[in-house]
Amino acid sequence: MSSERPGAKVDLNRAMNSFKSSEEKNIKKEILKQSYTPLKRASDITWTLVALGLFLPSLYNIFWHTRFDNLSVLATGFVLAMAASDFFSGLVHWGADTWGSFDTPFFGPTFIRSFREHHLAPTAMTLHDVFETNGDNCLLTVPVLFFMARKDCLSADGSVDSFAFFSLTFWTWVCLWVALTNQIHSWSHVLNPPALVSLLQTSRIILSADAHRKHHQIPFDRNYCITNGWMDYPLNYIGFWRWAERFIHNTTGMVPREDDYKWTGISSEMPDVVQRKLAGQKSS
Repeated sequence: MSSERPGAKVDLNRAMNSFKSSEEKNIKKEILKQSYTPLKRASDITWTLVALGLFLPSLYNIFWHTRFDNLSVLATGFVLAMAASDFFSGLVHWGADTWGSFDTPFFGPTFIRSFREHHLAPTAMTLHDVFETNGDNCLLTVPVLFFMARKDCLSADGSVDSFAFFSLTFWTWVCLWVALTNQIHSWSHVLNPPALVSLLQTSRIILSADAHRKHHQIPFDRNYCITNGWMDYPLNYIGFWRWAERFIHNTTGMVPREDDYKWTGISSEMPDVVQRKLAGQKSS
């Protein structure tokens, strides 16, 4: 395997000029805004409400199985879920930033679209309501919560099985943090967040603006974890993202961040959907 780092060519001068170019940037922002369709809106509302409807029985299930002698299992599951959720958030964030395009089936109009808009206009997400902010993440939690709401942790003798209880608590807390991740991400871009949010950020319980700022430095290729940022340092230290990119590049020939750089202007090429928009304007 080649040790050379794969990736689309980074043109820093063009990137800075592109960020200053209101015409090019506004066309891209308008396309992304228009792609938030009524169907996508309905999907976000539906999955947010479905996830909420499953969270309540899942949390009750934890409460019903909790005993004094398994409180340590409950606490351990909660802390480990915070770390796992942060890793999962980084994995999804890295995947959406690095691979695919606006035209990728299902993922393009959902996850990829959101991350392309975010690099183009980082604070735009702070203007989104609770459904647009959290709909995609809530969708990811629904299959797991469906099983957690119904999970039985009792042994044949009526005692609570510790392993089953840990599984219930861990995966329910993972779903909770995953569902909240994009809201937490949004708060990291708010200039003056609510006092409680600021306290949680300062305590490193949730992602802070300082921890996340490194990700938004060109070429947007590090610090992908956006729940609390705990996993950023170890993953950067071992070169996890670069190793994964080399593996996928050498296996498939795909170029990391090729489409993302077209949206941010780092690449001299335009995204396909933008080219189609411009072609349509010229022909009309």
